[in-house]
Amino acid sequence: MKKYFLILSLFIYILYSIMSSGYAFAEKNFFPEIQASHGIAIDVKSGRILYQKDPYRKVPIASTTKIMTALVALERGDVNQNFQVSSQAAWVGGSTMGLKHGESVPLYQLLYGLLLKSGNDAAVTIAEGIAGSVEEFAVLMNQKGMEIGLRDTNFVTPHGLDVDGQYSTAYDLALVMKVALLNKTFAKIIGTKEIVFSNRVMVNTNPLLGVYPGVDGGKTGYTSKAGRCLVLSANKDSLHIVAVFLNASTSQKRIESARRVLDYVFYEYNMIKLLSKNELIGRIPIKKGEKEFVHAVAKEALIYPLARDEIKKLEETVLMKKMVMAPVQKGDFLGNVYFKVDEEKVLEVELCASEDVRKKTISQTFLEIFQIFIKDLIGPVEN
Repeated sequence: MKKYFLILSLFIYILYSIMSSGYAFAEKNFFPEIQASHGIAIDVKSGRILYQKDPYRKVPIASTTKIMTALVALERGDVNQNFQVSSQAAWVGGSTMGLKHGESVPLYQLLYGLLLKSGNDAAVTIAEGIAGSVEEFAVLMNQKGMEIGLRDTNFVTPHGLDVDGQYSTAYDLALVMKVALLNKTFAKIIGTKEIVFSNRVMVNTNPLLGVYPGVDGGKTGYTSKAGRCLVLSANKDSLHIVAVFLNASTSQKRIESARRVLDYVFYEYNMIKLLSKNELIGRIPIKKGEKEFVHAVAKEALIYPLARDEIKKLEETVLMKKMVMAPVQKGDFLGNVYFKVDEEKVLEVELCASEDVRKKTISQTFLEIFQIFIKDLIGPVEN
């Protein structure tokens, strides 16, 4: 009896391990359960949502705020410029990089302290150095948010400590991270595991950097109201994603949630090349043109993340003009290619003219008429 009990226990343990640690054997379209209140994963290139759990609720976001702080600082500041540490910055609460009142520190060091050590002192120093005050810097943060297209975000501080009126969503945070990753300096900093400046050792707080294959950056956050938060960037098999997790109750649950979603997304989705730029789709007759036809080509390449079952269900529909009037210029709109999954349109690419086609001149038109007349007059030539 004891032998059978041990076998049953082993079977249950193996089954639990498979279900909890990965999704290599996941059923299609099976979304993983995460232990964070809000989460999202998006494809960086297309912006397509690959996973979501209540991603549009406005909540505190803790130190993930510092992604926007860094983005504004990099766009408006000189990384080699020295910023002086005020008493307000030196005495701010929470995590710090250990700045001293009156100290002068270059912006690039402050950015490492901001994003690796999650230094609140670095955040205030940056805000005061760029805009003169925390309040004025928050104005710049919100302006940048409007520019990006954030709909449910408001910044009051550059550090993210709990304060009334500061909030965002998992979706908006993913957009901020997506834009920030376009800045090479930002991407380099968040991908750094450890660096030393002036005897200050700064170690990246990202728990999956160098641990989970493909994770190349991110930002953690924690306050009592926001819970454990994490924003990640990960690259694998040509798929680059940003993933956001908000309000996990413990660090371990935050990590486990991230692992589950990354496992799921990288198993379920692949980047599929559907069209190449200038790929020939068809040809359209031209009226009164020097050529009989103009070639319709794809205006842009189309590479898109598709789930395994979507690849099989994908339907392509081409809608082109039946005829165009000369002259035609290269790049002129000629139609569209639509891709559908289960009758729902998911993608659209414009078709354009591949070349210039000039209108026939009057002399060319008369010559053509004359040739037709002579041909009709002579009649068919017998062999």
